[in-house]
Amino acid sequence: MNSTLPTYCLSPLFRQSILIIFYHKVCSNNQMIKTNEKVTDELHYIFNEFKTKLTTIRGCIDGLEVRVSELEVTQFSTTTK
Repeated sequence: MNSTLPTYCLSPLFRQSILIIFYHKVCSNNQMIKTNEKVTDELHYIFNEFKTKLTTIRGCIDGLEVRVSELEVTQFSTTTK
């Protein structure tokens, strides 16, 4: 069995076809990378937006917990009058 490449693999037309396929693959990969970068940027924006809102909500919850604790200490008695 001969291990050399067939003669059609060496033709200029075949090499041009391979280069064209390779070029299209590279262009496709570049487009996917740009799309992924755009999606990643949008996700970072959304995460930062929610982070700000969650911080605000956490502050409100902390304030409510303090008020409930104060009410429990001052308003409720363990003995009945």
